[in-house]
Order: sequence, then structure tokens, then C-alpha cells
Amino acid sequence: MNSIDRTSHLVDQLFTLSRLDHLTAPFYTATVNWTDISSEAIESVKLYARERHCRVRRQFQTKPAAVLPLSGDHTLLTILIRNLLDNAIRYSPEYSTINLILAARNITITNPGNGVAPENLQRLRERFFRPAGQKARGSGLGLSIVDSIAQLHGLKFGINDIKNKLGQRVGLQVEIHN
Repeated sequence: MNSIDRTSHLVDQLFTLSRLDHLTAPFYTATVNWTDISSEAIESVKLYARERHCRVRRQFQTKPAAVLPLSGDHTLLTILIRNLLDNAIRYSPEYSTINLILAARNITITNPGNGVAPENLQRLRERFFRPAGQKARGSGLGLSIVDSIAQLHGLKFGINDIKNKLGQRVGLQVEIHN
């Protein structure tokens, strides 16, 4: 059953990429409601988070209507947030808390873990790239999809390690902003 789920996920990711490859702008645009988008994305990863004993905590740092004002495609932006949450859950230790922070100028997702070696941070956007030694399963397409959706909406997407006071990598932070 696990291999069927992985294959289905890969086909879904490839289908999404093929749709995005030919777009220069989103098909449908409307004022974005990040409350609805984040709720749908959290709901879509809820089972996986439960299996990994992880918790997704959503925090608003502004009024919900003031979060990263944008016109865009609701479905594509839900996929963007879902892929980021899925990755955060996948690469965090079990029993972790994943933070989804919605602010006026950005959306940030942080998760604990070993971070990513500096030489691999920018390569994470490449299709099928997976850093050596990964134990978690994946296709290496999720962040490529995120990058494509962000670009379609005029957004920037950054990935940074979170370091402790000793300079050790203790997590990852992904930020989406104008």
C-alpha cells in the first residue's frame, strides 16, 4: 500500500508541474483569503501529521484579512502551502511542532530538524534534487512546484537554516513574500 501512495503522490506532483510549466499567469485570480487557503492546506496534511505525531500550529501576526495582500489562484496557493507543510512534517523529527506564521508582509513556515547543508539550500528548488542521505521518502518535486507557483504570483520564496547560539543547524525556515 505504501508504494501505491508514493506512486500516486509522484503522479500528482508530475501532473501539477506539467500544468504549471506552460502558465505565464494563474488561470483564475481573486483576492486571496489566506485563512481559507491555510485551513485547507492544514486539513490536507492532517493525517500525515498525525501519523508522524506532529502538530501544525497556525499563528496570525496581523488581522487575517491583512495577511500578504494578493490576487491569485486559490487552488495553486493551497498547493503551495500544502507542499511546504508536507515537507516540514516529512523532514522534522516525530513529535515536532510545525509553525505556520501569517503576517502582513510574509508567510513563514518553520520546523525543527537538522536543516540543510549550505551547498544544498539553493538546489532544493531543482526538480528531482534530494540531498544525499535523506531517510524520508519523496520525489524532489515539492519545492520546485512551490517555486513555480510563487513565481506565477509574483512572490519570492526563500529557504534558510535555523541555527542555535552555537551555530548548529536546528531547523529550517521557509518564507514567502512579495
